[in-house]
Amino acid sequence: MGAIPEVKMRQKTETRQVYNEELGCYEWKEVETDKYVFDETDKIAIAREYHERRCPASEIVAKYHISSAVVVSFRCLAFRGLTN
Repeated sequence: MGAIPEVKMRQKTETRQVYNEELGCYEWKEVETDKYVFDETDKIAIAREYHERRCPASEIVAKYHISSAVVVSFRCLAFRGLTN
């Protein structure tokens, strides 16, 4: 099947009020969250890695910081894309 493409997960950001000690007041700032965004290529690459390596799903979940909601969509992709 060839090499598995590199997954380029992008960390989500959100705007929050953060205290600026230097100015002594709060300001709005873009901060990274602990959530990630995957495009379709990333999802297929992750599903393919899981399928080809035959490793425990927990290993893939930990490696890519995948939430349980994302796992469901990956299962659908894996079933659709890897069984054809």
